[in-house]
Amino acid sequence: MEALDNFINNVKGHQDKRVQLLSDLYDVVGRAIINNFKNNNESSLAEDVIKLVKKHFDKSLQHSLDEYKIPFSDPGIFQGIIPVFAS
Repeated sequence: MEALDNFINNVKGHQDKRVQLLSDLYDVVGRAIINNFKNNNESSLAEDVIKLVKKHFDKSLQHSLDEYKIPFSDPGIFQGIIPVFAS
């Protein structure tokens, strides 16, 4: 994660590229999370939040404009994605 953080911070002089880079990163991580919850049969608040995000996720490739975003700090979502990134 530190290498990724350093890379993003080195793009400082190019704000448009930095915004697009963060949007692309959000897209990759977001799709992994959405796919993980799509395969989950449990009903929970985290599942409902991800379903709401999914409805709006594919409307734009520029995710800085998304109306709803994945709340990465939510324990239910965080707990659900740890196995995805650990594997």
